[in-house]
Amino acid sequence: MNRTRTNAAATLLATALLLGGCGELTSGGFGEAEAWFTADEQEGTQVSPAGSAPGASPRRLAGEGSGPAPGEAGSSVIGGTLRVEAQAFLRSDASGQWVEITDGPTALVMDLRGTTEHMAGQTRLSTGSYTRFRVVFHRVEADVTAGLVIGGVPFVGDVTVELGADGTLTVEREVDVEVEAEASAAVLVDMNADVWLETAQLGTGLGSATVLEAALDAAVRVRLR
Repeated sequence: MNRTRTNAAATLLATALLLGGCGELTSGGFGEAEAWFTADEQEGTQVSPAGSAPGASPRRLAGEGSGPAPGEAGSSVIGGTLRVEAQAFLRSDASGQWVEITDGPTALVMDLRGTTEHMAGQTRLSTGSYTRFRVVFHRVEADVTAGLVIGGVPFVGDVTVELGADGTLTVEREVDVEVEAEASAAVLVDMNADVWLETAQLGTGLGSATVLEAALDAAVRVRLR
């Protein structure tokens, strides 16, 4: 009888220690991170849910940080469509590891005038600080319909960013993301399209132009949303 009671007590103690240890391992919890993109951040920018079809009516979210920075114009003069295929990552300060927010290369179609923001992806990740953000571009192309002048001549047509030898461009920026338990943090990638489009050079084909990847790298801006 005593041996039975002793074994039962030992089992209860071991179970309590195990549960306590698990509590410590998971006490930090998990939060959520989102990556959003816009072609050219403007005042009154609207928000289009992830996966929405091109041309779908976006919903406006007041107070979501969509206004322009001081001194910026209220709208872009370049009209058309921007097509981007990209991945987004955050680096954990605790582990030093990169965590992907998107689910592989994600295709986005955006208005060059910057009238919409599009969610590229979201994921759950450990709570803590994330102070480095990475975007890997697999495709960046603009179908310009108005407002772009190349060599003193108005241009209408396709503008392609010449990516690296492997067909990608990696852009990294410092951020200050603090992921809290069961809360959401969002990062906005402003493609700043009107800046790099101004560097376009005429291509060999009719209605085609190219932009060097360095121009895109220098123009992209990232901030908390």
